[in-house]
Amino acid sequence: MLKTILVSTAFLALTAGLIFQFIYIEQQRQRYRELQIEFGHARAIDAYQRVLEQMHEQGQAYAQRALTIGRIYETVKLEEWAKKNEIKLTEHTEVLLSRVDKFKEENRVTD
Repeated sequence: MLKTILVSTAFLALTAGLIFQFIYIEQQRQRYRELQIEFGHARAIDAYQRVLEQMHEQGQAYAQRALTIGRIYETVKLEEWAKKNEIKLTEHTEVLLSRVDKFKEENRVTD
């Protein structure tokens, strides 16, 4: 009788452990998907911002406007995605967006 109880308890403990691991893995998988989307937008914004900073030094207004529009588009898509999924953006993305805002203020770039 004691052996049956011990085997049953061990089986339940192992089963519960597997279930908890499965749940944890699924949560991590979902978070990874969210980060992929966020960082995809952030990389695009960063690329636009780097080119804008370089073009600002060279003064090519037409291309600068086109890149500004692309950066704004990516910023809006990122913010809509974060709001829709009720996700707080990571520190890396927040720093990037603050860098964009700082650039706009310093150079009086209007969106």
